[in-house]
Amino acid sequence: MPSFRFRRGHRIAPGADLHGVDLSNTDLAGAKLSNANFEFANLRNVDFSYADLRFANFQGADLREANLWRADLRGAVFVDALLGKAILTEADTTDANLTGADLTGARLPD
Repeated sequence: MPSFRFRRGHRIAPGADLHGVDLSNTDLAGAKLSNANFEFANLRNVDFSYADLRFANFQGADLREANLWRADLRGAVFVDALLGKAILTEADTTDANLTGADLTGARLPD
């Protein structure tokens, strides 16, 4: 299974446990991170455009100003996540759980 190297030299792959990590301002465009755990992570201003984030857990994560344009978010969990000013246009949010998520100023899918 291929992994993805981000700016700090660490490798992350589908199913990775990134609970509470700070990945703010990281370019993860096109990354394959299905089933990853981003619970309570700082993902502010992360570029997730075109990323495969199916069934990823973003519970309590800070995704303010994140770019999720055309991301595959099917079945992802965003319970109590901060998504203010995030870009979700053209993202596939089928079966995503957004219960309690703050979507203030977010650009949402049609």
